[in-house]
Amino acid sequence: MISCWGIHHLDIAQWGNGTDDIGPRSVAGTGVFPKEGSLDTILRWEVRFEYAKATPIVFVSDGTSGYEHGIKFVGESSWVHVQRGAFKASTEAFEQDPQNQPEALPVRLPDSRDHTRNFVDAIRRRTRAISDIGPAVRGDTLCQLALIAVKQKRKLLWDQVCECFSTDQSANALLRARPFRGDWKLPEV
Repeated sequence: MISCWGIHHLDIAQWGNGTDDIGPRSVAGTGVFPKEGSLDTILRWEVRFEYAKATPIVFVSDGTSGYEHGIKFVGESSWVHVQRGAFKASTEAFEQDPQNQPEALPVRLPDSRDHTRNFVDAIRRRTRAISDIGPAVRGDTLCQLALIAVKQKRKLLWDQVCECFSTDQSANALLRARPFRGDWKLPEV
Protein backbone atom coordinates (compact mmCIF):
# COMPACT_ATOMS: atom_id res chain seq x y z
CA MET A 1 0.00 0.00 0.00
CA ILE A 2 2.84 2.44 0.67
CA SER A 3 3.71 2.50 -3.04
CA CYS A 4 0.51 1.17 -4.61
CA TRP A 5 -1.97 3.66 -3.14
CA GLY A 6 0.62 6.17 -2.00
CA ILE A 7 0.76 8.12 -5.24
CA HIS A 8 -3.01 8.67 -5.17
CA HIS A 9 -2.52 10.68 -1.99
CA LEU A 10 0.99 12.06 -2.28
CA ASP A 11 0.24 13.76 -5.59
CA ILE A 12 -2.59 15.64 -3.87
CA ALA A 13 -0.25 16.57 -1.02
CA GLN A 14 2.24 17.89 -3.57
CA TRP A 15 -0.46 19.97 -5.25
CA GLY A 16 -1.35 21.37 -1.86
CA ASN A 17 2.17 22.35 -0.82
CA GLY A 18 3.30 23.48 -4.28
CA THR A 19 5.96 20.79 -4.84
CA ASP A 20 4.79 19.28 -8.12
CA ASP A 21 8.09 20.25 -9.74
CA ILE A 22 10.53 19.58 -6.90
CA GLY A 23 11.51 16.74 -4.66
CA PRO A 24 12.13 16.68 -0.94
CA ARG A 25 15.55 17.44 0.51
CA SER A 26 15.20 14.69 3.11
CA VAL A 27 13.01 11.77 4.11
CA ALA A 28 12.77 9.82 7.37
CA GLY A 29 10.27 7.30 8.63
CA THR A 30 9.29 4.35 10.72
CA GLY A 31 7.10 1.39 9.96
CA VAL A 32 5.83 -2.00 11.00
CA PHE A 33 6.34 -5.14 8.92
CA PRO A 34 4.79 -8.58 9.53
CA LYS A 35 6.76 -10.60 12.04
CA GLU A 36 5.66 -13.98 10.67
CA GLY A 37 4.17 -15.49 7.54
CA SER A 38 5.28 -15.34 3.93
CA LEU A 39 4.48 -11.66 3.24
CA ASP A 40 6.87 -8.79 3.79
CA THR A 41 4.61 -5.87 2.83
CA ILE A 42 4.68 -2.93 5.22
CA LEU A 43 1.59 -2.76 7.45
CA ARG A 44 1.81 0.70 9.04
CA TRP A 45 4.11 3.67 8.56
CA GLU A 46 4.85 7.31 9.29
CA VAL A 47 7.21 9.11 6.94
CA ARG A 48 8.21 12.79 6.87
CA PHE A 49 9.39 14.54 3.70
CA GLU A 50 11.12 17.89 4.25
CA TYR A 51 11.44 20.49 1.50
CA ALA A 52 13.77 23.47 1.14
CA LYS A 53 10.96 25.99 0.57
CA ALA A 54 7.67 24.19 1.22
CA THR A 55 5.62 22.74 4.02
CA PRO A 56 6.72 19.25 5.06
CA ILE A 57 4.55 16.31 4.06
CA VAL A 58 3.89 13.62 6.64
CA PHE A 59 2.72 10.37 5.03
CA VAL A 60 0.93 8.15 7.54
CA SER A 61 -0.95 4.90 7.53
CA ASP A 62 -1.49 4.11 11.17
CA GLY A 63 -4.86 2.37 11.10
CA THR A 64 -6.89 5.35 12.37
CA SER A 65 -10.49 4.50 11.48
CA GLY A 66 -11.95 6.80 8.84
CA TYR A 67 -8.52 7.99 7.71
CA GLU A 68 -7.14 4.91 6.00
CA HIS A 69 -6.84 6.84 2.76
CA GLY A 70 -6.65 10.52 1.91
CA ILE A 71 -4.76 13.70 2.68
CA LYS A 72 -5.14 15.91 5.72
CA PHE A 73 -4.14 19.54 5.30
CA VAL A 74 -3.43 21.04 8.72
CA GLY A 75 -3.67 24.80 9.26
CA GLU A 76 -3.23 27.06 12.27
CA SER A 77 -6.73 26.54 13.64
CA SER A 78 -8.32 23.70 11.66
CA TRP A 79 -7.68 20.78 9.37
CA VAL A 80 -9.30 19.39 6.22
CA HIS A 81 -9.18 15.74 5.13
CA VAL A 82 -9.71 15.01 1.42
CA GLN A 83 -10.46 11.49 0.25
CA ARG A 84 -11.61 10.53 -3.24
CA GLY A 85 -14.56 12.88 -3.48
CA ALA A 86 -15.11 13.11 0.27
CA PHE A 87 -14.27 16.08 2.43
CA LYS A 88 -14.07 16.29 6.24
CA ALA A 89 -13.06 19.25 8.37
CA SER A 90 -12.08 19.49 12.00
CA THR A 91 -15.38 21.22 12.81
CA GLU A 92 -18.73 21.65 11.13
CA ALA A 93 -18.40 25.41 11.63
CA PHE A 94 -15.25 25.36 9.48
CA GLU A 95 -17.10 23.52 6.71
CA GLN A 96 -20.04 25.97 6.82
CA ASP A 97 -17.94 29.16 6.91
CA PRO A 98 -18.53 31.09 3.63
CA GLN A 99 -14.79 31.85 3.42
CA ASN A 100 -14.08 28.12 3.17
CA GLN A 101 -16.40 27.36 0.27
CA PRO A 102 -14.59 26.31 -2.93
CA GLU A 103 -15.62 29.38 -4.91
CA ALA A 104 -14.18 31.70 -2.21
CA LEU A 105 -10.79 30.05 -1.79
CA PRO A 106 -7.72 31.88 -3.16
CA VAL A 107 -6.05 28.59 -4.15
CA ARG A 108 -7.99 25.73 -5.63
CA LEU A 109 -6.49 22.33 -6.31
CA PRO A 110 -7.32 20.55 -9.57
CA ASP A 111 -10.39 18.32 -9.57
CA SER A 112 -10.55 15.13 -11.60
CA ARG A 113 -13.18 12.47 -11.20
CA ASP A 114 -11.95 10.42 -14.16
CA HIS A 115 -8.20 10.40 -14.87
CA THR A 116 -8.65 8.27 -17.98
CA ARG A 117 -11.13 10.74 -19.52
CA ASN A 118 -8.89 13.65 -18.52
CA PHE A 119 -5.90 11.95 -20.20
CA VAL A 120 -7.81 11.35 -23.46
CA ASP A 121 -9.16 14.92 -23.42
CA ALA A 122 -5.65 16.28 -22.86
CA ILE A 123 -4.42 14.39 -25.93
CA ARG A 124 -7.28 15.66 -28.05
CA ARG A 125 -6.86 19.27 -26.85
CA ARG A 126 -3.05 19.12 -26.83
CA THR A 127 -2.98 20.20 -23.19
CA ARG A 128 -1.44 18.74 -20.07
CA ALA A 129 -3.34 16.07 -18.17
CA ILE A 130 -4.23 16.71 -14.53
CA SER A 131 -1.87 13.87 -13.57
CA ASP A 132 0.87 14.84 -15.96
CA ILE A 133 3.99 12.72 -16.27
CA GLY A 134 6.40 15.00 -14.36
CA PRO A 135 4.33 15.36 -11.18
CA ALA A 136 3.27 11.71 -11.46
CA VAL A 137 6.89 10.55 -11.51
CA ARG A 138 7.71 12.79 -8.54
CA GLY A 139 4.68 11.46 -6.65
CA ASP A 140 5.67 7.88 -7.33
CA THR A 141 9.25 8.68 -6.34
CA LEU A 142 7.98 9.82 -2.93
CA CYS A 143 6.37 6.41 -2.45
CA GLN A 144 9.66 4.63 -3.17
CA LEU A 145 11.62 7.04 -0.97
CA ALA A 146 9.15 6.44 1.86
CA LEU A 147 9.67 2.69 1.82
CA ILE A 148 13.45 3.03 1.55
CA ALA A 149 13.57 5.47 4.49
CA VAL A 150 11.55 3.07 6.64
CA LYS A 151 13.80 0.16 5.69
CA GLN A 152 16.97 2.18 6.35
CA LYS A 153 15.67 3.38 9.75
CA ARG A 154 17.32 6.80 9.46
CA LYS A 155 16.96 10.21 7.88
CA LEU A 156 18.13 10.20 4.27
CA LEU A 157 19.22 13.20 2.20
CA TRP A 158 17.67 13.22 -1.28
CA ASP A 159 19.27 14.90 -4.32
CA GLN A 160 16.52 15.54 -6.84
CA VAL A 161 18.96 16.46 -9.60
CA CYS A 162 20.77 13.09 -9.66
CA GLU A 163 17.70 11.29 -8.25
CA CYS A 164 19.83 9.61 -5.61
CA PHE A 165 20.66 9.77 -1.94
CA SER A 166 23.61 12.14 -1.94
CA THR A 167 25.78 10.36 0.63
CA ASP A 168 24.21 6.97 1.28
CA GLN A 169 25.22 4.04 -0.90
CA SER A 170 23.18 1.47 1.02
CA ALA A 171 20.02 3.53 0.41
CA ASN A 172 21.01 4.04 -3.24
CA ALA A 173 21.30 0.26 -3.63
CA LEU A 174 17.56 0.04 -2.90
CA LEU A 175 16.87 2.33 -5.87
CA ARG A 176 18.28 -0.21 -8.33
CA ALA A 177 15.96 -2.58 -10.12
CA ARG A 178 15.78 -6.05 -8.64
CA PRO A 179 17.19 -8.86 -10.76
CA PHE A 180 14.66 -10.91 -12.70
CA ARG A 181 13.90 -14.42 -11.48
CA GLY A 182 14.28 -17.45 -13.67
CA ASP A 183 13.39 -17.03 -17.33
CA TRP A 184 11.38 -13.83 -16.78
CA LYS A 185 13.15 -11.10 -18.74
CA LEU A 186 12.22 -7.90 -20.53
CA PRO A 187 13.42 -7.68 -24.13
CA GLU A 188 16.39 -5.42 -24.82
CA VAL A 189 15.32 -2.15 -26.40
